[in-house]
Amino acid sequence: MTRRRRAVVILSPRNLRRLAAGLGRWVARGWEFVPVPLDQPTGSVLRLISGQKADGVLVEFDIDLVESVFAYGKPTVVLFADLIVDGAVCVNIDDYAVGRRAAQHLLERGLRRFAYCGRPTMHAPERMRGYRDALREAGHTVSVFEEAAGAGAAGPVWQEPGGRMQEWLHGLEVPCGIFAAHDTLGRTLAEGAARIGRRIPDDVAILSASDDPLVCEWADPPLSCVALPWERIADTAAGWLDRLVNGDAAPEDPVRVAPEAVVTRASTEVIAVSDPLVERALRHARDNLRTLQSVDQWVRALGTNRRQLERAFRVSTGDSPYGALIRLRVLRARDCLLQTEASLAEISELCGFSRPEKLSHHFRRVTGESPSKVRRRR
Repeated sequence: MTRRRRAVVILSPRNLRRLAAGLGRWVARGWEFVPVPLDQPTGSVLRLISGQKADGVLVEFDIDLVESVFAYGKPTVVLFADLIVDGAVCVNIDDYAVGRRAAQHLLERGLRRFAYCGRPTMHAPERMRGYRDALREAGHTVSVFEEAAGAGAAGPVWQEPGGRMQEWLHGLEVPCGIFAAHDTLGRTLAEGAARIGRRIPDDVAILSASDDPLVCEWADPPLSCVALPWERIADTAAGWLDRLVNGDAAPEDPVRVAPEAVVTRASTEVIAVSDPLVERALRHARDNLRTLQSVDQWVRALGTNRRQLERAFRVSTGDSPYGALIRLRVLRARDCLLQTEASLAEISELCGFSRPEKLSHHFRRVTGESPSKVRRRR
């Protein structure tokens, strides 16, 4: 019987829970994982791992701890490191891609004004850069608000919105899409917007990053989030540890894992068009994708005529009603592919396509990818 390989996993309790499912996939591949909590003095951590006959180590970045772990001479993968650690594989979130995905989500809502809220610490600067670059490429500028570096951590506790933040929110032209670098900032922004009478999402659509249910589900309205790819981070880290144990060399650059899914909640369910008929039409379509079978049925439900609806869409969006309807269906399908285990046939029915082949055809045309490719990334 082949001996199972053993890895010591040194993570904070919060990240241990986040990565558990992704690491669990490697148990069936011959690995076992011994968790060592990081929330204790370095000496205590080292005493706990010294007796383990480990083949390798997965360790959350801490400069003193990482140096001590290297002294054991085991293949090592360092998680959430923003710099290269000689001899180890460094695996981290692609924060630049997080920002670009946030911009894409808000652009898809039809918004044309954008803002960013962050802190000059942790993951925020790269997220801001990705967000700003993506919007600049689309021809838009970004209003930026940054709190002081010491104004709280990106943890599960949010703060009261300060006067500066409320003044900034009040000065934004609406409707405006705001990307908050962390869930906690998104929650604070939502409370600040409510206090000055800004409606969410009609005046300000707020999107954050991470998707902590304690923060996002308890916000009013619930916050949409760029979901960080915890399972793929864990899977990538374990895969590189397996390669190191098999004799492969560590790459010269950090391995960055990009997000794919946005968990869409009420805070970004905005229809950002100026024409009242088009707004009403898009809201009706969004709420009835499964049963809305044709543009003629859509016209009857709105109490208008097809020529008037087509003219309103051309002027307001540059698209036809049919094109807008297909795009809504495809975007809903992409969310389902990334966030659920539903089959292509189930998603096709849910989104109003008559059969999976039609979904695949329009999906490729709108996104440039196949549904199966998007599902594999999940």
